[in-house]
Amino acid sequence: MSSPPLNPTLSFDSNQRFACRDCPARCCKNWSLTATASEVQSLLALPWVRERLAAAGCQPERIGGRTSPAYRLPMRVKGRDLRCVFLDDDDLCSIHRREGHEKLPAICQSFPFSFVRERTGLTHASLSTYCPSIRDNYGEPLAPQLPSKLQQASPFIVQLPETLPLGPHLIAQTDFIQLADFWADALHSGPPLAHVIGAIRDHLTMLQDTLGPSDCGPNRPVPLPENVLSDGRTLLPDLLKQQSVRVGVYQPGLFPFPTRGILASLLLTLAYPTFRAIVEPRPYRFLPGIVRNVLGFATGSFPLTLEGIDQPVRFDISAWKVRGPQPEHEPLIRATLTAGLRSRLHFARAESLPEVLFLLAGGLAIIHLYARLRAAADHRTAVHDDDVRQAVAIADKVCLRHGNLLRVLSASRAVLGTLASLPNAHERLLTACLPDPR
Repeated sequence: MSSPPLNPTLSFDSNQRFACRDCPARCCKNWSLTATASEVQSLLALPWVRERLAAAGCQPERIGGRTSPAYRLPMRVKGRDLRCVFLDDDDLCSIHRREGHEKLPAICQSFPFSFVRERTGLTHASLSTYCPSIRDNYGEPLAPQLPSKLQQASPFIVQLPETLPLGPHLIAQTDFIQLADFWADALHSGPPLAHVIGAIRDHLTMLQDTLGPSDCGPNRPVPLPENVLSDGRTLLPDLLKQQSVRVGVYQPGLFPFPTRGILASLLLTLAYPTFRAIVEPRPYRFLPGIVRNVLGFATGSFPLTLEGIDQPVRFDISAWKVRGPQPEHEPLIRATLTAGLRSRLHFARAESLPEVLFLLAGGLAIIHLYARLRAAADHRTAVHDDDVRQAVAIADKVCLRHGNLLRVLSASRAVLGTLASLPNAHERLLTACLPDPR
């Protein structure tokens, strides 16, 4: 439920709670942390910071252009983790410990909050389930914390695009917001999530066909038919029935190679050392390990070391045979997928409306597959609650909300765009997350 009790231009889930505690410093590991030039200068003015960086043999790395330079904070390797150079061995931040919260870079202060602003000025709070407090909903009420978090995140507020492509057409922000709420309502309902996403995709395809050739001229949005949402709600039950008949239930066999390739592309950013190449300088150093990861995903011949899974695991039939998430796990999964639509962040990060649905399907597939891989690594035949909870956090990190590793590098963005445009890409993803009746 979204509620704006603070002011009429801020929307957030009034039931959500948050406290920065009981966490293994997830926000400080295994992804890129950036700071502004002034923040880096302020830190480098501290003698102990200069000493710490000198001892680690590293310095903040300048990224971005001349007009808006930013810096990537150095990371150091400990075990299989990449850790911020300022993270102490007890998983507490040395900057916070020695200088206080106000000295932290804004990106650190504001996590796990991000904000998306519509053209009307309405700003949506989007909260990352990569943070255990958000995922498990513990801590203090959110409302009193939002003003300071909004101020801390002000350099990173995401402006919702004015239009998004749908085939040859441009759909205006006011129209795709209506689609977002329609999709969120559908995902929040009772049918299996894989069937719902498939039905929504069918409806979007029908909408594109209905619009026909674009005659609005270049860079001008095409108006949606007035009855598009009412027709969609009317058609949705029939589309769900068609999905149920067409795709059925989960089949615990080895997926065909095209499906494995799409799934592997989504999970590759979690494999060690691939994620090191994303956040460290000179990524070519990790090319042999990346090639091995690719072959491990493609053939199942090599065990893979994945973030959050203690033992290496093979991408093979042993994982596919694990009994996947069950109905009791669906409320958390539904809430995760729906939240990105309600907060508009999916639309701020995607480059087209079909890509939004591909990311939803990808997130759902990651949840099902990662939970199975985690159980398989532990030699279990069914996923446990904790497998699903960790999988939800991982899906959020990879493609749903905060960080969105699929959009970090230009190569990743190109792969994402290619995958989203492949014939039957959505259907192939959804075969990994069909209802498992076993």
